[in-house]
Amino acid sequence: EDLHFIHQRSEAADAVPLLLLHGWPSTVYEFHKIIDGLVRPARDSDQAFHVVAPSLPGYAWSGPTRSAGWDVRRMARAFAALMARLGYDSFGIQGTDWGAMIGTELALGEPRRVVGLHLNMVLVRPPADGMTGLNDRERHALEDEASWLEREMAYDVIQSSRPQTLGYALHDSPVGLAAWIVEKYRSWSDCSGDVEKRFSKDDLLATATTYWVTDTITSSMRLYFDYARMKPRFGCDDRRVEAPTACALFPADMYHPPRRWAEQRF
Repeated sequence: EDLHFIHQRSEAADAVPLLLLHGWPSTVYEFHKIIDGLVRPARDSDQAFHVVAPSLPGYAWSGPTRSAGWDVRRMARAFAALMARLGYDSFGIQGTDWGAMIGTELALGEPRRVVGLHLNMVLVRPPADGMTGLNDRERHALEDEASWLEREMAYDVIQSSRPQTLGYALHDSPVGLAAWIVEKYRSWSDCSGDVEKRFSKDDLLATATTYWVTDTITSSMRLYFDYARMKPRFGCDDRRVEAPTACALFPADMYHPPRRWAEQRF
């Protein structure tokens, strides 16, 4: 399999290696506006980073994958090997969506190498005592999450069960491909129904075009299929991430787990 990545080193002597991991239907392109700021921060007092931003296996120039079983644990192992080959004995991780799950698996698999984990999506299982001890804000957040899942998860069901069938349709129609992708940006952002309020047409078209020219929409969706068959399931392995963990949760994000739940996992 091929593994594509952007590698930009900083000139700062104390720069920290940082692995940036995207999700679906994003691509590595979404990081292009922030890499320079991480490598060369505006203020001398800010931390600088050596940035490694890979395309997930099966996505963009890391695909299409031709072997089965590319779940988040296998991807985590691949990125651990990538960082070792680049000479980074330790590193931080920033992950969003699938990248958050891959980053979590990587932190679990390489506890001595991951110096910090930053997540834009926190997926945790409810503890044994369930809803006990939740305040009104936490309870309402979980109710909103349940409502969101009921409205928005049809794509997940088909991509987890019949990605190849859907793939033929999207692979054959650039209009269909763009509609499938842009709908997610519209539904999952705080754009109030106007997707170009948050994303430029150039950025949306760059993402759709990347999938089109690399023939990877089908292999990208197969991650859902492989993840659905991963054992033990994510969060059901009774393991805790010991690396320092932070998260950024915004009002329009789909998941807002209670802090107590997150602290049992991270």
